[in-house]
Amino acid sequence: MMAYCRKCNTERSCKWAVENPKKRNARATRWRREHPENVKGFWLRTDYNISMNDYKEMVTKQSNCCAICDQLMEKPNVDHCHKSNKTRELLCRNCNLILGFADDNPQILANAIKYLNKHNSLGQNNQEEIKEQHYE
Repeated sequence: MMAYCRKCNTERSCKWAVENPKKRNARATRWRREHPENVKGFWLRTDYNISMNDYKEMVTKQSNCCAICDQLMEKPNVDHCHKSNKTRELLCRNCNLILGFADDNPQILANAIKYLNKHNSLGQNNQEEIKEQHYE
């Protein structure tokens, strides 16, 4: 067996990957399935600049509950500020989506709360009137 320098080995690996895309994909898929913690750790470092240990500490500190709705989380989502890229807390998928769809804008969320309160406090007859006014 021949030994290769790092540069030659990289070139040889890249050439093999280009020539064997199906084998490369199968190998990568198998590795990801066998090493889920490494994959999760890679994305945590890349996307949020936190380690797997930081993530586990956050889960423990929050008792695996969403920071907004306080429900148990199946797969905690790392919430972060899109402007500063600072990590905030862990959220359930739904709460994370709410913030994302609202563009992290408190005014949009406050308006949504007003809207829900307005419609939740009305009786059925008033709701019908609002629908009629809305579609006129």
